Amino acid sequence: KEVFTKSATLPVTTKVIDVRGDSSKVKDFQGQKTYPFWIGKKWGAVSAQLLNVNGQNIDLSLIGPKYREDATDWWPYNDDREDMFYPVALPGPYAAVAATSGTNFNFRITLYQGDRYKIKVDNEDSALRVTINSEQPSKLMVYLVDPYGNIRAPDMPSWNGAPIKPIHEWNGNKTGGDERTYSHLIVNDETSRSAVVNHPMKGTWTAIVVPYKDEKSSSISYTIKAEIREYNPERLADGIAAANGAVIASMKHLPLLYANKDGLPDETSNALKSLGVSRVTFVTLPNSNSDAALSDLSGYNVKTLSTMQDIVNAIKELRSENYITVTSMATGDGYFAQAAYLAAYHGSPVLRVGEMGKAYHWADAIATHDEYKGDYYHGCLSTGHLSRASKPIMDYIKNGEIPPIGWDEHLRWFSNVVKPVQSYIDNLGLDENGREHIGVVAPRHDIRIPFIKALTGNESAAGQLIGITPAEMASYIERSVLYPAIIFGNPYRNYTTSSLMNFADGGSVGLNNGERMDAYNGRVVKDVFSLYGRQYRGHCIWNNLLYEFNRGASAYYYVGHGTGGSGVEEHPIWGGIGMDGWHGYEYWTGKTPRTPGGAWYDPEPPRQYDIVHFKWCDQLWQNLHSMWVHFSSCTTAWHFAPDVYLSHGAIAYYGNCGTGILGYNDLWDQIEEQDIMKYGYSIGDTAAKEKWKFERDFTTMDPTSIYGSCSMTMESLLTLYGDPSLTIYSPAHWSMPIAINSQL
Repeated sequence: KEVFTKSATLPVTTKVIDVRGDSSKVKDFQGQKTYPFWIGKKWGAVSAQLLNVNGQNIDLSLIGPKYREDATDWWPYNDDREDMFYPVALPGPYAAVAATSGTNFNFRITLYQGDRYKIKVDNEDSALRVTINSEQPSKLMVYLVDPYGNIRAPDMPSWNGAPIKPIHEWNGNKTGGDERTYSHLIVNDETSRSAVVNHPMKGTWTAIVVPYKDEKSSSISYTIKAEIREYNPERLADGIAAANGAVIASMKHLPLLYANKDGLPDETSNALKSLGVSRVTFVTLPNSNSDAALSDLSGYNVKTLSTMQDIVNAIKELRSENYITVTSMATGDGYFAQAAYLAAYHGSPVLRVGEMGKAYHWADAIATHDEYKGDYYHGCLSTGHLSRASKPIMDYIKNGEIPPIGWDEHLRWFSNVVKPVQSYIDNLGLDENGREHIGVVAPRHDIRIPFIKALTGNESAAGQLIGITPAEMASYIERSVLYPAIIFGNPYRNYTTSSLMNFADGGSVGLNNGERMDAYNGRVVKDVFSLYGRQYRGHCIWNNLLYEFNRGASAYYYVGHGTGGSGVEEHPIWGGIGMDGWHGYEYWTGKTPRTPGGAWYDPEPPRQYDIVHFKWCDQLWQNLHSMWVHFSSCTTAWHFAPDVYLSHGAIAYYGNCGTGILGYNDLWDQIEEQDIMKYGYSIGDTAAKEKWKFERDFTTMDPTSIYGSCSMTMESLLTLYGDPSLTIYSPAHWSMPIAINSQL
């Protein structure tokens, strides 16, 4: 339904404030230089800049009225900070913060006039859309702010919009003098833009209309329309009922027949008669219009499952796995059928994420916050991080200390994802002994990344099937279900490979439980990738890795730079020694592939690595033959990589949506690959079981993990795209399935 349509003319007006770093208006705060200022309702966006740094490398951040970092600008290194642009979600006090104790720089604050519109939302089973249209193309933007004052739409694009250079060429490099082209979002002139939020929380939302920072017009006339599409309650009920009916039919090896609001279709009635059916299980849910169908079944012995609890109880009587399938009905694309396929394989109920309180809201809020807080790095969005505190916030207040910036939003927001999910599962009686496997069936733009991150720990392990279309989703699930058979269609399934580029070879890491371990991920991966009849062939030269990929391998491990998440790092054949090896090597110090020890490459000479953008990977890779991919690099799992790998036939992808730290992530990787390749753990259990030692475990809220020293160091957002119950092929333990003749 339409909420409103309005027309307006917005003057393109700015206010510029210049302040020297040594001004009395600049304050010292926690060892940094801070310029506080006020933003009133007139202004729709703010740009903070750090100028005249004269080669200093000073990070810039923006603190908003909620006492948290809302935006950052930290690249290009050793240069002025000119790229920040942030919509003013809440008018009030702001501060530009320079991460330095020096004063040799200038602050520049630019405010952009905008319009604000209020939209009341009463039903969270809906989609809120705001669209702006103008006759002349412009850089006019529209943003949606939730009732808590969080930017929620639009999502920030993975790529900044600059041209992607040919293979092996850097997108933005100081040596090439084009870093600025790849350091900020490029906004093109358009006549229409939209912002959409699924499952918007109840309350008053705000739409902000404001021109982007390089708009050339003096004013812009536009029309704004706000719409709320309420999800059809019958569709929600019928979709989830049908999905769970498919699970029950599959587990009982019975035919699945459909009814509709008009009763039994002729095809269903004829099938019941021809099969000689006397007993029927009828699956329905509240809001489903099933009276006519039940009336048509009056001549049968009917067992009606009419609530989610009835459905769960029926499935629990039949199942042997501790598995839960979650899907979304928000997009209208129909992923409930694909969710039923995965759930039938595991004997799992299919649950709708919209029934799980505000879990959907907070997962999306985290993702959007991290995107807007990030910075474009070599053209790709390097996301930000929620802030943390090393002890409860009240402890700071009781001790007379200033709480850390952000009030530990990391703990508050992620726990807001987990608590309603656990409550819903527990109320249905699905919280059983041991770790639940949670398979999420929805595209990444629907159920956002933090959802599965939050639900991975000692109590549950979550993985997401991320097909972009219903057909692609079905193919990914089918590949996963049939993996024990189709892996034998890979003629080189006994081969494994890797790209060991930036990695530790030694170094002690202290964990949350007080344990200390040494990081030797390169050596360990080489060993376990060689176990049980596997033939390990690691590479650091692109062409050789490409050959290995297109020929076939069962497992691949990558550790190296993410370059913002844009591509694959390999050894530069143009610099120093160009020989291949099972690991990267520091050719600039005279090392060769036979030299032991770790390696660390940089984006600039003399340590510069070769970069292959995922655009070129997508064009050059062929069939990856159900390869297991563990890709350990910063931000990469947030962007192109999972879609590219999975669309080329990978069985699952595990990687980092956040920031990796040398030593810490290396150690965790080596433990995980040992568990998978040596001990045969499922990929979900592997991701979950050691998490409490390295990061916060929101499934238990154990203080050891919540406030541990390692949790305060790690900035990972490790994410599994695949079935968490999947185990990876082992030549010594797996046998080729024997085909049988069907009796049908």
